[in-house]
Amino acid sequence: MISKKQLQNLYKISRPTLNKKLEKLGFEKGKRLFMPLEIQNIFQFWGKPE
Repeated sequence: MISKKQLQNLYKISRPTLNKKLEKLGFEKGKRLFMPLEIQNIFQFWGKPE
């Protein structure tokens, strides 16, 4: 699992930007941890972080 903070650091974006991007993908606002399949979907839509 990856936390929201870890995801934010991977993509080097601010928390508000991360929240907006996650909402566009259909994730609920208060979600804090992401399962492997969810992470795979995020990587597919946003590309793998550098």
